[in-house]
Amino acid sequence: MRKNEEQLKEIKLNDSGKYEYTGAYYRIDEELSGANARRNLILMHAALIALVIGSGLSESEAATKAFYVILPYVGEVTSFFILTWAVTSVIYKKDKIRVSAVEGGAGKIIGGATLLAMFAMIGCLMAMIHIIRSGDIGGIAGDIVYPAIKLCTAAVAMRFKKAYLNVHWKIAE
Repeated sequence: MRKNEEQLKEIKLNDSGKYEYTGAYYRIDEELSGANARRNLILMHAALIALVIGSGLSESEAATKAFYVILPYVGEVTSFFILTWAVTSVIYKKDKIRVSAVEGGAGKIIGGATLLAMFAMIGCLMAMIHIIRSGDIGGIAGDIVYPAIKLCTAAVAMRFKKAYLNVHWKIAE
């Protein structure tokens, strides 16, 4: 991670009195990363949006009544927002991305995806514990689908992380 002083050196006052960025820009190297790398990351992020919202809207008894299932979901949503914030500043930009955005966003994207997968797995485990403890499967639609959504969330988050780690960046002309 570059220091703030180095980043400030890349912002200069132009002739009209406005500040402009004079540093380098990055873009995804499609030759090394694959032509669809950016599109695949966006699609996986869209899938994560659907899965996180879907698990929150699930009619699972465990998801609505057991605090030990709700707490991992809070962590999941928090890590999802960290991931989304970084993804929107790096992946959703088509053309040139500031070097500082790529370098600063990488750790947040990798960490956010890892935390999201971890909290989803904990949520799945806690939901299964609740089902076993209660001895009653409230309904297939809720109590079985909820852990399945959590497993899918964890799998997609880890796949997203792996895909992001395989992205290669090049200096934009």
